[in-house]
Amino acid sequence: MSLTIQLPLTTEHHLRENATREGMPLESYISQLLTATSFSTTTGNKKKSATENELLHHIQLDIQQDDLREYHRLKAVFTSGTINEQERASLIQLNDLMEIAHAKRMEYVFQLAKLRKVSIEKLMTDLGIKHFSV
Repeated sequence: MSLTIQLPLTTEHHLRENATREGMPLESYISQLLTATSFSTTTGNKKKSATENELLHHIQLDIQQDDLREYHRLKAVFTSGTINEQERASLIQLNDLMEIAHAKRMEYVFQLAKLRKVSIEKLMTDLGIKHFSV
C-alpha cells in the first residue's frame, strides 16, 4: 500500500533524523512507528509506566535549535508588521510544532508529578521550570 501525506518540514526532519539514528530507511521507520501505534491502540495495551529518568529525559523540550532560532526571527518579523505570506506560513508551522512539543512535555510532567506524588507546581519548581514558553 502506498500513502502520501504532507508533513511540516520540521516533523519530516525529525523523522529522518530518527530513522538515520536507528539505521533504517525512512519508509521502514515510519511504517514501524505506525504499526506499533496502531497495534497498541487496537489491542488496548497501555504503555508501561516510564521510569523517572525516562520522564526527566522526555520533559526536555525537543525542538531543534535551528527551528527555535527561526521561530524567534519570524516572531520578530511578525511583530514588526513586515511579515510576508511565506514567512507567515512558516511561523504558523513552527508555532504548531512548539505547541505539540509543549503538550507532550506537559504529559511527562504530569506523569512524573504523579510518580513522585507531588503537585505539578512543586515539580515544576523543583525542576526549575518557570513556564512553558520558548
